[in-house]
Amino acid sequence: MKTKGAFFLASILLTSGFCLAVTVLPQNALAATLYVGGVGPGNHTLIQDAIDAAFPGDSIYVYSGTYYEHLTIPKRLSLIGEDETTTIIDGGGTSTVVRISDDGVVLTGFTVRNSGSGIGDEGIYLGMVQDCHIEGNIVNNTESGIFLWNSNYNTIANNTVQNSDDGIFLSLSDHNTVSNNKAYNNTYMGINAGGSAYTQITNNYASGSLWGISIGYADGGIVYNNTAENNGDGIHLAFSSNITVQNNYAEGNEYGIAVWYEFNNTITDNTMIRNTKAGLYTHKTNNNTIMHNTAIDNDYGFNLAYSDDNLVMYNDAFDNDNTGLSLYSSNRTLIVENNVSDNDGVGFKIWMSWFNNIYHNTIAGNHDIEGINFMGYNYWDNGYPSGGNYWGDYRHDDERSGPDQDQPNHDGIGDLPYNMSGSNIQDRYPLMNSPMTSPPYQPYVPRDLTANGSNNRVLLTWNAPAYDGGSPITNYIIYRDTSIGGIKFLAETGNVLEYTDDDVTNEQNYYYRISAKNAVGESKWTYWVNVAPDNQEPTCEILTPESGMEVSGTCKIEGSSSDSDGTVQRNEIRIDDGSWETVSGTDSWSYNWDTTRVSNGEHTIQIRSYDGEDYSETSSIPVTVNNPDNPILAWGWTPLPLLIALIAIVIVVAALMLRRRRKMREYAQQGPQLEEPEELPPPPPVMPEEELPPPPPDFEEDIPPPPPPQEPL
Repeated sequence: MKTKGAFFLASILLTSGFCLAVTVLPQNALAATLYVGGVGPGNHTLIQDAIDAAFPGDSIYVYSGTYYEHLTIPKRLSLIGEDETTTIIDGGGTSTVVRISDDGVVLTGFTVRNSGSGIGDEGIYLGMVQDCHIEGNIVNNTESGIFLWNSNYNTIANNTVQNSDDGIFLSLSDHNTVSNNKAYNNTYMGINAGGSAYTQITNNYASGSLWGISIGYADGGIVYNNTAENNGDGIHLAFSSNITVQNNYAEGNEYGIAVWYEFNNTITDNTMIRNTKAGLYTHKTNNNTIMHNTAIDNDYGFNLAYSDDNLVMYNDAFDNDNTGLSLYSSNRTLIVENNVSDNDGVGFKIWMSWFNNIYHNTIAGNHDIEGINFMGYNYWDNGYPSGGNYWGDYRHDDERSGPDQDQPNHDGIGDLPYNMSGSNIQDRYPLMNSPMTSPPYQPYVPRDLTANGSNNRVLLTWNAPAYDGGSPITNYIIYRDTSIGGIKFLAETGNVLEYTDDDVTNEQNYYYRISAKNAVGESKWTYWVNVAPDNQEPTCEILTPESGMEVSGTCKIEGSSSDSDGTVQRNEIRIDDGSWETVSGTDSWSYNWDTTRVSNGEHTIQIRSYDGEDYSETSSIPVTVNNPDNPILAWGWTPLPLLIALIAIVIVVAALMLRRRRKMREYAQQGPQLEEPEELPPPPPVMPEEELPPPPPDFEEDIPPPPPPQEPL
C-alpha cells in the first residue's frame, strides 16, 4: 500500500509540473522574432502579414523601406523599425495608419504618415488598451498623430509629431505618461489630455499650435519641465482641478500659461518670457496656489481676471511692457512677497477688485506708476509691526515708530503712509527696505542675453541680474545645445558679462542659456538665444582717385580693406573686364596704373578683398582717362612697336653712313682712276632734213657754242 501511494503522489507531481511548463513556455521561452523586408530567407514582404503570423509575445523587426499599409495589431507584440527616419508606414491619405487593440504592444522606430483627413483617422490609435509603449517614432500629416481613447497606464515617449491637426491626444484615458516628445506645427493642440485624470506630461517640447500643451476636464495631473513656444496658449488648463504645473518654460506665445475655470491647482516655478498677452493669465479660476514663477518681457506679467481666493506668493515680474501684476474683478486674493519691478508700465494694477490682502511685496523701478488701486477696497499692509510693501518711489523718513508712528526711534517703517494712485486707499506702513534684502537669496536671472556669431565663433553678452539676492554675484554658468529642448553645461566664468565660444561650427544652430550664481546658489536660467555662426565677408573701398575723376599718365590707386572676424589676406584689382591682379598691401593697399596703355575715355576701376574663405563684394568707381594725343597712338601703334621701329631706323641710317665712310676712305687711299670709255651704240640713220620756212626778216638765230669736252672721272 505504501508503494502504491508513493507512486500515485509522484505521478500527480510530475503531471502538475508538466502542465505548468506547457502553460508558461509559450509566453516566454517560445517567443520568436519575425522579419519584414530585407533579404533574409523567409522574411515577410508586408508588416501586416508578419503581425498575422506572429504569436503573442513575439517581436517583429522591420527593415528600412516604405510600406504602404494600414496596420491592425490585435495581440501583444513588439514592432521594431530599423530606423525611424527610413522605416516608413504610409497610409496613402486614407483611414488610420496603425491601430492597436491589445495590451502591452511596443511600437518603436517608425515614421507613420499620411492618414485620412476625417474624424477618427489617426496616425497611431490606441483603443481600450493599457501598458503599451509608443516610443521613438515620427508621425506627420495625420488627423491626430497619436490618439489614445479609454486607454490607461500607457507610455508615449521620445516621439516627434508634426503637421497634423492634433499632435498627441488623450481622451478619457487615465494614468498615462507623455514624456520627451516634440510636437511641431500641429493645427490645434500639440499635446492634449482631455477628460484624462492623473496624466504626467513631462519634458516635452511643443511649438506652433493653437494650444501647445493642454489639460481639460481632468482631476489630477502633472505638467512638469516642458517647453512651449510660439503657440496661442503655451500651456492651457481648463475645467480641471488638482493639476500641478511646475518648472515649465513658455516663450513667444500669446499666453505663456492660461488657466480657465480651474480650482485647487498649483502653478509653481515656471518661467514665462516674451509672451504677447500675458505670462500667466487666469479666468474664473479659484483657490489656486501661484508661487515662485517668473514673468519677464511679456505684455502683462501676471493677470488674474474674475478669479477669487487665490494665493500669489514669491513670484517675480519685471521688464513687462504693460503691467507686472494685475487683478481685474478678482477678490480675496493673498498677494505676498512678490517682486514687481522694472516694468515698462505699471507695477501693480488692482481694478474693480475687493478685499485682497497685498503686503511684503517689492514694487520698485516701474516706469509709469508703482501701484494703482481703482474701484475697490483692498488691504495694502498687514498691520503693525508686520508692515506693508516696499515702494521704490517712497521718499519719506523713518524717524519714529509705533502703530501711529508717533513714538521715538526708527522701526523700518516709513513715518507717513504711501498713497495709492487711483483712490484714497493707503499703504499705512510702507517698508523702508525690500523684504528681499534679508536673508540672502539666490540671484535673479541675468538680463539681456545676446549671441553674435562670426567665423567659427560665438560671442555671448549679458547684463547683471536686476537683484543679486543680497549676496554678490560670483560666477555665471553657460549652457549650450544644438536643439532648443536640450540643455548641456558649457562653461562657468567669473563675474564677467561676456563669454566667447570658439568650439563651434559655421552654419550650425546653437542655443544658449545662462544663469547667475552667488554664495547662496544658482539663479534660474535665462530664456534661450540662438545663433548660427558664419564667416563675415571682408569689405574694401577705393579712396583715391575719387569717382568720376580725370586721370592721365601713371595713376596711383589707393584704398583700404577690413575683416570683422579675421584678417584680409589679399586685395585684387582689375580695370574694366581685364584680369584680376594682386595689389600691394592688405588693410591699406595701393596700385600704380599706367593709363597710357588704354584708350582715352571712361574706364572702371574694380577692387575686391579675400579673407581666406570668402571674397568681399566688389567695389568700383568710374574714371576718365585723358592723355595728350600721340599721332603714332592715333594710328593704332602701341609704345613697344614704336620703339622697335625707331631702333630699326637708327640701325639702317648708321649702316648707310658707315658704308659711305668706308668708300671715301678707299678713294682717299687709291686716288682717281680713268675708266675705259664705254662703247657707244651707232648713231641713228640720218633722216632727210625737213624744209624749214625761211626766217623772218632781221632775225638772227642765236646758236650757243658747243660745250667743252669733259675728262672722264
